[in-house]
Amino acid sequence: MTKKDLLNRCLQFGLAGLLGCLIVSIFTAKTQAQQSNIIPDNTLGAESSQVISNFQGQPREVITGGADSPNQSIS
Repeated sequence: MTKKDLLNRCLQFGLAGLLGCLIVSIFTAKTQAQQSNIIPDNTLGAESSQVISNFQGQPREVITGGADSPNQSIS
């Protein structure tokens, strides 16, 4: 077996291994929707947030209201 044949054989095995890993990762990857349990904080009295379920007829929740802290910056 020559060096050229050996190199071709190594490249074939490498390519086959890479292709095999790619196929396995495609068929085993599962996309799942993430879900959370939103619990409003009722300790703020008049500044408490409200959770609106099924916002605009869509299966989503929207958080409105809440306390405003103008002295804090979000970066």
